[in-house]
Amino acid sequence: MKYKKIFEYIIVALIGIVLLNLVTANHLAMEEAVREIDNKRLTQLHAIKMIYGFILGMLLNYSIILKYFEGNIRPNLNLIPGIFLLGISFIPPIYILQQFGIMMPIGIGSPGLNWLLAPLEYSSYIQFILSMIAGILITKGFYKPNNFHYIARRGRFGSDLL
Repeated sequence: MKYKKIFEYIIVALIGIVLLNLVTANHLAMEEAVREIDNKRLTQLHAIKMIYGFILGMLLNYSIILKYFEGNIRPNLNLIPGIFLLGISFIPPIYILQQFGIMMPIGIGSPGLNWLLAPLEYSSYIQFILSMIAGILITKGFYKPNNFHYIARRGRFGSDLL
């Protein structure tokens, strides 16, 4: 039993390392596309990067994904913000720049759309983080523990023992 858990951790760590290498390779390709001013390729690479972030976020909750196979799939309200954040993360920064012009972040720009759109315009890292959070929320959005097993595992003060 102990070896099974160690094996799970090793597999998850290896998948995570592969994903981080793919993200790095994608980032280098994005820098090349920026130098060549290739908007179409840049948009495709951005989408691929967001997919990697989404998968990485799901990987953080791999134990919940394993519980899907036990039949614990029941949608809940975590899906709504997860899908919303995933949608925001897929908007390429170049489209925000083309549609709304140059936005300035808090402290530099005026309040309003500047404060909402500037973080998405200047850094695809923020969108990568949003896609990871979306992966976490969507993974949790399909999981609802069986009540009997959930109650049996709770401690005296309501905290989970796992």
